[in-house]
Amino acid sequence: MTESLYTFIGWAVVALGSAPFLVRPLGSSYRQNQMLCKLTMRAFLSVLLLVLSSASVLGQQDQEASAIPQTKGENDAWASIPPLLAKRFAASGLNATYSIGFDTNPFYLQGDFDGDGRPDYVVRLKSKKVDAEIQDVVFLASGMARWISKDTGRDYPGPAWYVVFKRETVFKSPFEKENEKLPKLLGDGIMMVKPESSSALVFWNGTRFQIYWQGD
Repeated sequence: MTESLYTFIGWAVVALGSAPFLVRPLGSSYRQNQMLCKLTMRAFLSVLLLVLSSASVLGQQDQEASAIPQTKGENDAWASIPPLLAKRFAASGLNATYSIGFDTNPFYLQGDFDGDGRPDYVVRLKSKKVDAEIQDVVFLASGMARWISKDTGRDYPGPAWYVVFKRETVFKSPFEKENEKLPKLLGDGIMMVKPESSSALVFWNGTRFQIYWQGD
């Protein structure tokens, strides 16, 4: 559809740009011809702006559609993803090199992870280019896409996870010193869990995500 629209734009430019010469009445004065050219060019610019605006909207829709998987199984799973998450994933441009991984259950989490009162989402992305590369990315309402591994700079447990709400109690880590203060949650946290092994709380500290180990 977008290609057809651009073709239309091309013909519109040619047609409207030539209009002043095609419709100029014979024997009309220079002033009349000048007025006719101005009116025609105004109409030309109005139509061009309208067409370009429509092309921009369609281009954004095409970008969002390109993030949607094509296999039946993935399409069934994609139907469970909120439209807001799909929109942020497409807007980030990560859909060009990553796809959403549906192996984890649940395969996305929703919470107010940075404490701004708006819903954020964390998903597990699988690289389309590098085998076995998996990244957990938080799509914040502010428009940022935060990579948990890059923010924390270290490995953390998985693949299970769940939301720890801001109002919940954070338990003291057995690995911290006796007088070490518990982290204060500015928003909801993400508990990363390796079943029957270890767990760690991922939380926003105001500038980035960091880890607080809970058990090993």
